Amino acid sequence: MNPILAVGSVAFDSIQTKWGKAENIVGGSLSYFTSAAGLFTEVYPVCIVGEDFPDPLETWGKNRKINLKFFVRTPGKTFRWSGIYHEDMDYRETVLTDLGVFAQFKPIVDSKWAALPFLFLGNISPLLQLSVLKQVDQNVFSAMDTMNFWIDGNPSQVYQVLSEINLMMINNEELYQLTNEQEEQAALDKIFSQGCKLVIVKKGKGGAELHSPENCYKVGIYSVLKVVDTTGAGDSFAGGVLGYLAEKCENSSQVKWDILCRAMCFGTATASLSVESFGIDRLSAATREEVDLRAEKIFNESS
Repeated sequence: MNPILAVGSVAFDSIQTKWGKAENIVGGSLSYFTSAAGLFTEVYPVCIVGEDFPDPLETWGKNRKINLKFFVRTPGKTFRWSGIYHEDMDYRETVLTDLGVFAQFKPIVDSKWAALPFLFLGNISPLLQLSVLKQVDQNVFSAMDTMNFWIDGNPSQVYQVLSEINLMMINNEELYQLTNEQEEQAALDKIFSQGCKLVIVKKGKGGAELHSPENCYKVGIYSVLKVVDTTGAGDSFAGGVLGYLAEKCENSSQVKWDILCRAMCFGTATASLSVESFGIDRLSAATREEVDLRAEKIFNESS
């Protein structure tokens, strides 16, 4: 079991779906990631919050392995986001984005901790992602997430990040947007040509696919009775994937294809828990046993 350095945003979210509304609940990419990954291994979240944010150890899950060395609390208000989901839950409209103290976020990693074996770069500015990559050891296993906002505004910077990481997580629409390709294999080949040799394509209700230049592994979704809120599904998925890898591998050289395939199933399991409630309520209350049972079922149904 090896620790993960995780960099991203922490926020208060206000969300409306067809199932109701939730106001000022804990969210942000790092909240979901940490709550999921902390079931498997120790997580070092690198983030900034305001004076109004609650105790993260209570909020992200009492039985999680979390080290707050890089958790910064500063005067001011925590990042706030508000959104409304369409009926089918696949699309949402952003109503409010108030960065608060996140506007001054400059992640700093002490050199003593630069060699932590696993790194997750959450959905933040590619410039911030690059700044973290410059501070950590080149031998870490690094994974990144991104979104259409960064692809629209700074595609060249996203490509810079791609050239320095091991694993990219991206949804299918963003994959085509980033590469300006219309066929999946052509889009993947363009990503691989940048130096990143592992890509997870998230396909919503279609599950997810793990790609390398030589192989492909597909997992379906885990069906739940009610999909309440999909806001943190991608970050919860990432937490399950990286958490499992860190639990099973001591360093990047031990990350093999069969372990990655299993990790996909655990990511799908943590994502399925996340969508069962608004915010991180369901995920933060989940046990490792629940995740294991779901992951085993997903693995048996995947190819």
